[in-house]
Amino acid sequence: MTRLLAILLGCLLVLSGCSGGGGSSSASVGNAVTSASATGRWSGTLTSHWSDGDFTDSFVVEFTQNGSNLTGTFTVGTESPVNLTGTMSGSDFTFSGVLSCAGNHTVQFGGTISGDTLTITSASGTSCNGATLLGASGTMTRASNTAMSNATLNGTYIMLQYIDDEVGLSQGGFSRTSRFEVRYDGAGNFNYQELSSSTGGALNSGSGTYSVAADGTLTTSMGDVGVVAADGNSFTTVDTDPSDNAVAIFVGVKKGAGLSNAVLNGTYTVGAIKDDAVNLTQGGHTVANRFKVTFDGSGNFSVNVIESSDGSSYSDSGTYSVEPDGTLTLNFSGYLRVGIVSVDGKTLAFADTDATDNEVGLYYGIKNGTGLSDATLNGTYVVNLFMDDRVGLVQGGDSITTRMEIYFDGSGNTTFTEISTSTGNIETGSGSYSITADGGLIINGKFNGIVNSDGNSFTFSDTDASDNDVAFFVGLKKPKEDSVAGIYALTFFGDNAGAGWEPMYREVVVSGQDVTIRYPYDPYDPSLIVGTGTFDGTNLSLTFPGSNAIATGAYDGYALDLNISTGSRALRMA
Repeated sequence: MTRLLAILLGCLLVLSGCSGGGGSSSASVGNAVTSASATGRWSGTLTSHWSDGDFTDSFVVEFTQNGSNLTGTFTVGTESPVNLTGTMSGSDFTFSGVLSCAGNHTVQFGGTISGDTLTITSASGTSCNGATLLGASGTMTRASNTAMSNATLNGTYIMLQYIDDEVGLSQGGFSRTSRFEVRYDGAGNFNYQELSSSTGGALNSGSGTYSVAADGTLTTSMGDVGVVAADGNSFTTVDTDPSDNAVAIFVGVKKGAGLSNAVLNGTYTVGAIKDDAVNLTQGGHTVANRFKVTFDGSGNFSVNVIESSDGSSYSDSGTYSVEPDGTLTLNFSGYLRVGIVSVDGKTLAFADTDATDNEVGLYYGIKNGTGLSDATLNGTYVVNLFMDDRVGLVQGGDSITTRMEIYFDGSGNTTFTEISTSTGNIETGSGSYSITADGGLIINGKFNGIVNSDGNSFTFSDTDASDNDVAFFVGLKKPKEDSVAGIYALTFFGDNAGAGWEPMYREVVVSGQDVTIRYPYDPYDPSLIVGTGTFDGTNLSLTFPGSNAIATGAYDGYALDLNISTGSRALRMA
């Protein structure tokens, strides 16, 4: 967490709770819209003047205007949104938000809107730790009016949950699965009904609120955060707050109409995470596997395990049925599994919620394609994972959940930045990937999975338990960003003062045409600024005082490519 976030927000207990901060990703801005109203998503950087210093961070405001009234959220860096209310009078606005910490701590901002430029000129209030906000300045740009919003998530979805609700307790993990029907109203409200649960107890129902940011980020009042697909037909969220001894991953697929068995026809690669020692005294025993399922379009299927972390092999056949709304039922060897098929037939998901055999699991599959290549994955994806890093050890499972962004360059290279994780240890890094013609995905030569032929989703698994780690991943593509304004997490390899090549981590701040590279440890210490430069909207130029090194680069809508003349590898910021 940057110092500004620590001062301004303290410990924001908003939706997903407090989490350690890591590298931030850029705030997006977009194409111009002609409306003179405040409605939309505005992003850029904000310099705030506090009684104990001046601080700069990325700043995003999302307004909905109804007459002269404003509602919405504002977000600093990568922290959870703060609800706001305000008013609009001509081109002038004011808005305020109450910080979720002990006491009544409110901050207020004021400024003007001209076309698609929002300028903050004033600010006041107090922080959670008592600092006084003396003023603020910053310029934001409005995102495209095609950006995602609450309306993107609208309709009835089947949501599947895999949860460990004994994280950190001495007896090891205790996995549960559930299948829900969730109805989203397109305006920020939802209600749900649990359809089946591995606990065998009473089925839960309830309601809550949600928000979908312009970049697809989904936040719910249940404490889960994730991403919605651009077409609104699927989502994935994750609970990375272990303070209640529970972490979880969720996948959701929208129900359709007029579907039949024929929608499933062909071969699908399915990734899975399961616990095959539920209710047994030794605690959880997590297994990750990957298998292929072939459907004939007429109600019959066959399945073959490709790889499994426990070394097992398996093949079987059975029958299936698809209801008009996409509800999928699989019947094989006396087992019944229920889930959902997407309207285009390319994605399926189902859960094992019958724990009478001491096994529960979550399964996510994508149809194999043809003619695919590394270029199929190109852009930034939000990836949620569920991991057990104590597989095979006597004390049972230790579950970890993580939400990250992975950038794929379309040519076999990746960079990742963790956004939140249940361990609290944020990591960044880079790697490689390859895609076979049928969509088979290999990450870093180790993790195997499948890519949707449209390039908008994937799943892969870590089935190698030799390091006591196994994991299950689901990724959905973010919309392309139209501007670079904001703060980036930067990972690269460099020669550290002659000590040899090693990973290095920096933050890059882009505000208008000004660029700064700084150490992330205390970014507001001027002595830790290691580079400055300019950005003209497409091309970037940086200099590093004292080393005569020069970096140039360009923005492609997803990330910055940097090339450093001193011999460092090309840098990719996600």
